[in-house]
Amino acid sequence: MNKLLSIILLLLLVSCAGALMQGESDEKDLVEIFENGDRETLEKFKTENPVAEPSLKSATQEPTKEEKEIVKKEKAKEKKLKEKVTKKKIEKKEEKIINPQTLDDYPEQYIAIDEKSKEYWKSYRPMYLIGEEFKFEIGWSIFKAGTATIRTMPMATMGGKEVLHVNGLLESAEYFEGIYKLKDTLDVYVDIEKGGFSPLKYEMKQRESGQLVDDLQLFDHDKLKTYFFYHRLKDGKTKNKKIQEYLPRYFTDSFSALYFLRGLPMKIGSKFEFPIVTRGKVWILKAEVDNVEEVEVMNKKFQAYRITAQTQFPGVLKKSGDINFWFSTDESRMLLKFAAKIKIGAVKGELISHKKGEYKK
Repeated sequence: MNKLLSIILLLLLVSCAGALMQGESDEKDLVEIFENGDRETLEKFKTENPVAEPSLKSATQEPTKEEKEIVKKEKAKEKKLKEKVTKKKIEKKEEKIINPQTLDDYPEQYIAIDEKSKEYWKSYRPMYLIGEEFKFEIGWSIFKAGTATIRTMPMATMGGKEVLHVNGLLESAEYFEGIYKLKDTLDVYVDIEKGGFSPLKYEMKQRESGQLVDDLQLFDHDKLKTYFFYHRLKDGKTKNKKIQEYLPRYFTDSFSALYFLRGLPMKIGSKFEFPIVTRGKVWILKAEVDNVEEVEVMNKKFQAYRITAQTQFPGVLKKSGDINFWFSTDESRMLLKFAAKIKIGAVKGELISHKKGEYKK
């Protein structure tokens, strides 16, 4: 999330104002957009997100014909999905899995990284509530540049199992849109089976007045490989990338890292060091709990752990310095604010609203 917010805020400073660019993938799973020529690889990463049944106006009112038809279609869809899930489970049992770490071309340094990282995965405790929502006001220097909203969505289905779905939305402030307008969405899907934490898919759609970007990153834990697909349209020119690389066994992506860090045990002096995979590249997050401070947000005072994370992102943020996060010390571990120095000024985010969620049933 830190990478996303910092890069987006940098983009606010450049280009000129204009209408938001639209793409055919706006309402689609990016797997469907990029699967041409890679159908076999990408098929298992398609997600099924639940659709709520239409609510009735009163308990006694008869549902309309349209409402009945929607419910009928959703039930048929659910039945088909269950049959597909059962089939996949049978196929998976019959499939012979080869440990990629025994292959000659697998990077030895990843095995060493795993030895250190697995201790953090052992100490991790699930820290997410379905329906929880954080909304931050994003500032750049003295300006209020926009808002960032993070939501824990209803559980989705991928590859025959339920997966955690977290959505992020970044929007430019209305008065800032004369400089640059954007509405960017980010969705991540994480395997949380048996209390674990294994990212499966990272999907970002940047819709801005200066460019259109589709960024899809897939993580295959059986083959220990990441697949990165990228499409950008800017100034009438297109840029496409497709990368395939090996993965360590323990890692997060740059957005789900926020939820993983939230679930680690914290006290003053605690240090964390684990891999993050970004666009086919592996880098190490190094973070430390510096102190406990009083933080005031939403007209309330909280005791918070201040964490300093060293950024080692490729590209524009490679040498941008540290990022600070403040998580509440209570058992909710709410993210209260963050701050980062970038090449031009500083970016900060402060919590302006929070909706509580519910534990997964």
